[in-house]
Amino acid sequence: MTEVVESLLERRLRWRRILAEEHGPELRISLLASYTLDPLVPYLGVALHDSGLAARITVSPYNQIVQECLNDQGTAGRSDPHVLVVAARPEELGPAGADGGAVHPTVADEFSTVLDAALAAARRWDACLVMLLPPRADPPDPAVTRLRETALERLAGQPATEVVDLDPIISGCGGSAALHLDLYQLARIPYREPVFAAIGEEIAAMLAYRHTGPVSGVVVVADGPEPLSAAQLGAIERLPTDTPVVVRADPTLAGTDPPGGLGRPPTIWWTNDAPLDDQVRRFVASHGAQAESMLVMTAGPAGRLETPGPPGPRPEHWAAGRRPGGHWARTPRPSPATEGRPTDVAQYVASLDVRLTGRAAAMADLPVLADLLARTADFTLGELASDRLSAALVDPDCVVRLFEVRDRLGDYGLCAALLLSHEPGACVVEAFLVTCPALGRGVETAMLDEVAARAGAAGTGRIVVRATATGRNDLALAFFDRHTCWQGLPLELDLRRTD
Repeated sequence: MTEVVESLLERRLRWRRILAEEHGPELRISLLASYTLDPLVPYLGVALHDSGLAARITVSPYNQIVQECLNDQGTAGRSDPHVLVVAARPEELGPAGADGGAVHPTVADEFSTVLDAALAAARRWDACLVMLLPPRADPPDPAVTRLRETALERLAGQPATEVVDLDPIISGCGGSAALHLDLYQLARIPYREPVFAAIGEEIAAMLAYRHTGPVSGVVVVADGPEPLSAAQLGAIERLPTDTPVVVRADPTLAGTDPPGGLGRPPTIWWTNDAPLDDQVRRFVASHGAQAESMLVMTAGPAGRLETPGPPGPRPEHWAAGRRPGGHWARTPRPSPATEGRPTDVAQYVASLDVRLTGRAAAMADLPVLADLLARTADFTLGELASDRLSAALVDPDCVVRLFEVRDRLGDYGLCAALLLSHEPGACVVEAFLVTCPALGRGVETAMLDEVAARAGAAGTGRIVVRATATGRNDLALAFFDRHTCWQGLPLELDLRRTD
């Protein structure tokens, strides 16, 4: 177990070194999830690098899939992605189900909204959509099974669309042991590192197949006497019909017929235990294939693709300023059916029925406030000294507020706060923070409405927002920078940068 952890650590460290190097044209990938997907980045980046693909990976704030897909100026839209990766777990799309079920029946409609929004965004952005199919529930839940079936039916036949099934990946990583319940409570990271590593390898394999030039042959490694996996069969179906396909089966199958379902007879049906590398070299020599463009589809849980030789030269379609093409033909897609679905961010947020409940903070709330400040990185004005927070809680001229947020999808609890003080002619915002679960739901605008109302009631003529750029709070800084006036009061962003 120690060796596995060290291997994953080395991969994460190698990703840092890769990022520090100069890159040529990059494959732009945007990640959207109902949970924190940041741990996937280094594993996906390293796997793509090893396939000869340089990547720039952007992660949008979690639990904002629909909002991001509907907003061309959001984090994902601004990145102009070639690839859009979407991961929605039923657990984050609504309240828990009754009688021990994993999800509430209303989650099905929200999941369909996610699918429609993702398909529409990929079509507008001319991007390949990679959907992470949620795993089966343990114990089994018919509602989750129906969600999986709905996704497969909805995505079947969609151009430039891929599906990564998390069920075999989770099973291959230990089933329920692959879940990280403590980290999920702390940071909304549901899986352990090996799961993210396996997901990264699977996505990278799909993208390498699409973007690294023609394939001169495929070796399929069957998993013992079992039939080929759905992922293996699906990858073979996407190959040109004249691509040589070799099936390397278990020796116990010697003398049997090749498996059906390939859509073609295999070029070679190996049923011996000779070393795989030797077999591939003999195949390359006898069929005129190129080692660097051979793909070996292993017997992993989802049919991982590997190149036995070094990556080939970068394809010509990677000329500067051009999008990669490879096997991915950009074909016009029909607009997804959106009848009854929200078509813009404002409409979707209105459909959430967001309820914001605020109350004055007391000294007893100091630990709660300190915790909120410590764990809020994206939408915050920066650090606030603990002695300043303590002083504000007992200062009658200061306003310290805490907010609870809930909507039709769930109760997010205490996840927002603000601190106001007053200077001659100005209402000063010293703290304004919203944690990730509540972002993208209009909470920040409702809070700013309260700031303006309190400033107006106090007779101040303007709002001053004092902030420090932390390197991670660009979302908050951009929000306040966009507005020079709010509810008729001038608004000024007083931005300070750390050395």
